[in-house]
Amino acid sequence: MGGGGGGLFGFGKSKAKLYTRETSTVGYDDVAGFSPHHSVVVMAATNRPDVLDPALTRPGRFDRQVTLDLPQRKAREGILEVHTRKVLLGKDLDLGLLAGKT
Repeated sequence: MGGGGGGLFGFGKSKAKLYTRETSTVGYDDVAGFSPHHSVVVMAATNRPDVLDPALTRPGRFDRQVTLDLPQRKAREGILEVHTRKVLLGKDLDLGLLAGKT
């Protein structure tokens, strides 16, 4: 995919940064509007914690951070099976072998 520079989703690096910044800004705006007396639980997930805006992660925004380990090979194979269930795959495709290489 073009875009030059190997950025996020095939965008160039500058577009990838803009996309990431816009996504973080939306998340910040959503969290910033809560009043202290509301009982609201906000859960968020990212595979790129290194690019999160510090305003999102400062004390008082999110009380807990949970880091999950990467799935083991068997779990990755299960994930591939779920996401390829309705996809026509070549007869020679071995999801177990593919899962072992990811």
